[in-house]
Amino acid sequence: MATESADDEAELRAERLRYGREGARSIAPGSALRALLAPGEVVRAVETGVVILGRPGDRRAGGLAPVAGDLAVTSHQLLHLGPTPLVVRLEDVEDAAIAPDRLLLILTHGQSLVLGTRRPRLIRFHISRARADRAAALRVVREVAPDQAPER
Repeated sequence: MATESADDEAELRAERLRYGREGARSIAPGSALRALLAPGEVVRAVETGVVILGRPGDRRAGGLAPVAGDLAVTSHQLLHLGPTPLVVRLEDVEDAAIAPDRLLLILTHGQSLVLGTRRPRLIRFHISRARADRAAALRVVREVAPDQAPER
């Protein structure tokens, strides 16, 4: 686990440097992911092998069985491509906390999402950059055309 944490830190440092030099990047989506994207939505990062350990609104005793899949961070949302896709709008992510192999996302309305991953720091970085870029884009839209801001 210490090695994975050190690798996560190293990859995070490298990604921060790359982002500082080049800004946000776009990744070509595969066909399954492309089908879930809105017009103009861009994939910023994809992390394979992310396991959902808890889902929003799950209050049943014992919770759900873990669900594995790929996690895409887009310009609008998080998409977990498991057997049943899970979508979380960036606007619904309020905060994130890191454990050695987990990322806890605090969502609106008191909900949370627990992701099991080898790279929680890197995923948190991608989510925070996507949220900041989205908020900046929405501010520009509201300033330019306040009555035409997207509802998403």
